[in-house]
Amino acid sequence: MKFSVVLTILCSFVAASYRANGKPLENVRRKALQARVRFSWNNVQLTAFKGSWRQEYQREDENKKEHILHRNTRNLEREREINFDESKGQSLYESLLVFIGSMCVLVLSLAICSGCCGRKKKRKVSKVKLNEGKDKSSEDKDGTFITSVSYNANNGGVEGSQSEETKKLLQRNPRGYHTYENLPNTVQVEVLSSEPSEEESGRSPIRKGLLANEVQKLASTDNGYKNEFEELRVPETPNQEFSQLEANKPKNRFKNILPYDHTLVNLTDGEGSDYINASYIKGYNDREMAYIATQGPLESTVVDFWRMIWQEESKEIIMLTNLVENKKKKCWQYWPNQGKSNVYGKITVRNVSEVKETFQYTVRCLEVSKEGEEENRIVRQYHFGAWSDMSDIASATPIWELLKQLRSERKQQPEDDDVEDSAPIVVHCSAGCGRTGTVITMDVMRQMMKYDGQVDVFNFVKKLRTQRMNMVQVVTQYRFIYESLLIYMRLKRTCFPPSKFLEKLGDWETKLGDSTISGLNKQFQLFEYLHPEKISKHGKSGLSTENQAKNRSLDIIPDDINRPLLQTQVFDDETSTNYINASFFNGNSKRSVFLATQAPMVNTYTDFWRMVFDYDSSIIVGFHGSDRDTFPNYWPSDSAELGPFAIDNNGEEVVSDNLTIRAFKLCKLSKDGAKSPKNTREIKQYCINNIENIHGDQLAILLVELINQHIRPRHQLNQENRITVHCEYGIGLSGVFIALYNAIDMLKDDNKVDVFTIVKLLRINRFNMVDSLERYQLIYNAVKYYINNPPEAEPTEEEQEEPTYANL
Repeated sequence: MKFSVVLTILCSFVAASYRANGKPLENVRRKALQARVRFSWNNVQLTAFKGSWRQEYQREDENKKEHILHRNTRNLEREREINFDESKGQSLYESLLVFIGSMCVLVLSLAICSGCCGRKKKRKVSKVKLNEGKDKSSEDKDGTFITSVSYNANNGGVEGSQSEETKKLLQRNPRGYHTYENLPNTVQVEVLSSEPSEEESGRSPIRKGLLANEVQKLASTDNGYKNEFEELRVPETPNQEFSQLEANKPKNRFKNILPYDHTLVNLTDGEGSDYINASYIKGYNDREMAYIATQGPLESTVVDFWRMIWQEESKEIIMLTNLVENKKKKCWQYWPNQGKSNVYGKITVRNVSEVKETFQYTVRCLEVSKEGEEENRIVRQYHFGAWSDMSDIASATPIWELLKQLRSERKQQPEDDDVEDSAPIVVHCSAGCGRTGTVITMDVMRQMMKYDGQVDVFNFVKKLRTQRMNMVQVVTQYRFIYESLLIYMRLKRTCFPPSKFLEKLGDWETKLGDSTISGLNKQFQLFEYLHPEKISKHGKSGLSTENQAKNRSLDIIPDDINRPLLQTQVFDDETSTNYINASFFNGNSKRSVFLATQAPMVNTYTDFWRMVFDYDSSIIVGFHGSDRDTFPNYWPSDSAELGPFAIDNNGEEVVSDNLTIRAFKLCKLSKDGAKSPKNTREIKQYCINNIENIHGDQLAILLVELINQHIRPRHQLNQENRITVHCEYGIGLSGVFIALYNAIDMLKDDNKVDVFTIVKLLRINRFNMVDSLERYQLIYNAVKYYINNPPEAEPTEEEQEEPTYANL
């Protein structure tokens, strides 16, 4: 209120000064009116055909646009003209009267405001009618600009090469024309704002400093992300009539993923069909046409795709799909092979170069020219192929690197963002909605975080869905956006090649400037926000009365969705259930490679062997302490029957004081006690003894050599078999072993490593995996040892064949 008083007094003095010095208020008033008209213009969305059509005239001819703005400004001024005396001889007496009058208005305003306290604030709405001859404005109460436009074009009819069916439809809704000459003679349209405001959504942007808390809140319940994601649904689907014309239906890759008419990209070169399944998308700060979201081109639409690239003058294409995924065609190869040229209609494309920036994305430099045009353009295609349709992606690091490189090459300065006159970035996956919407949101939110110090994922995605259907298609993509932004804000990058990893590890192990925590501690603390302990209302069978005694701790219970269900029946045991305190974990390139569980207790011996048998686990890795009450021997010293199994101990090898290897034959018995060869498993157990006495680098070296010399060679014999890992609670050293195994696989397969993301994925499947900073650092030290001491070439299959059995 104090600010309002000061501002009013200041404005009064300024007004008095302007009048006293003979400076007309007309210029100030004219600029305000022009700003208002421009605001109205930028918010125009045209709707015809009984209010069902909505359109934003986004790329109008600049000369006509300025002419109409000038004309409407002049008409508004004529209607509301106030006769100001602009003579330079205004007296000081008149200025004093103006000041006194302003103060009276201020007092009256304060009285009105005090009388309105507690009332709900009403939003102002302008309803403007623009006609050829006069303009009239009024206010409504719905908070939306509503503009009725009656426009008489100089050029009658609809030009172009459209079909008769298209012409008829265009006469009702002239979508996509870049100048007013192509409009019909008379168009009665209504302009409505279809985008949700912050007031309507009930959600405000999130400041950078509060993003971690917001992510933690969403992740702390079973349906936190899901409930917010479901609020994104667009209540009314905008019109999609153009995409459903008979002539256009074959041009849609999916019959249920269609562009909206009001954001449809219209091909205007007159060289064929005017339709393509593509939509204009607003960018940061609502910048018009910052992106074009489109489907992966079909063989029949490749020519149209390049027509669009040429028409829109786009210089960047982000491709987020492979040509074939899961044996299904997702996109036609619309570019030539390296060093080759292809002709698409009147457009020639030459593949100048291909550079594989990482194993996950490739940059192609394409030279594009058009028949009859002297200009040659360079278009860069950023092909990210490590993200399959409707699947999760482990890390956002390669996406951030791709976007950073794109912006850098676009502006020649890293991290700079596009300017107002930049051409749209074309983004496509297969359907042009899920992965496409996710990456566009990430790019815009990165800019918003950088320039505004906040993010607004919910409202942006909601607006995105009013421009193209199903943008950010599934809840896992929505969650990925939030988590990626938080990780980017805190860590920037987590994935490195070996040499860079060693350099960064040295930085992380030291204090961060004036901070009292190390870089590794900063990473570890982030897990508490990304994967906090859930307030779960379901999916915890381990807490049922019949299963509680099968857990070492009621605070460490597996989620049912990631828990193996025991299938082998136990005869004559009424307490037997399908429950075991264990969880599945993925390998670097294969799903459900590992089973992590707590150390077997006396009452769970049978359940442990049931799991090993049911899920074809040929390798057991156990971390054992010296306390036999905590770590009892769940295996026989010779041969024994245990529940429905016969277990034969075929011998053991003491490799060192800390490592013992045993061989078992596990046979499932029939109901009458008979053995069957088809129900027999050969199993190796690798037992790390006296684990409490092994620390630091000694343990790191032991784990690396165990994996390289024993576990990997045996698992290579049959990669379909699983690896079972157990420690006291199934979350500490079990997590360290699985994370290290995956890190070594990543280094071997991809020549890179991302320990943070590996552990993050483990924690999705089982709460608190790698349960301490000390164990998190152990993984880094083990990876460091592996890089500095690379193993010799892996043995061949003949050399791998049962290496330990030969020593027994």
